Amino acid sequence: MGRMAEFFGIKIVTYCLMGNHFPLLAEVLHKRTWLESLDGPGGEAKLFQHLGIVYQQDLLRPPVR
Repeated sequence: MGRMAEFFGIKIVTYCLMGNHFPLLAEVLHKRTWLESLDGPGGEAKLFQHLGIVYQQDLLRPPVR
C-alpha cells in the first residue's frame, strides 16, 4: 500500500485493516508538486509512461493534436 501511495503521489495518513474492507485517510500532495515533476519537454509523455506501469497501455493514449 505504501509503494502504491508513493507511486500515485499521495500520503497515507492512517488506515485500519478490517474483515472485508479497509478505511483509509489519504492526503493528496499539492497539485503544483505533481505538475513540477512533469514539467518541461516531454512532461506529458512522462505522465503516460508513469501511468502505463499500472494501467493497460492501450487504455492510455495521449490526446490527438
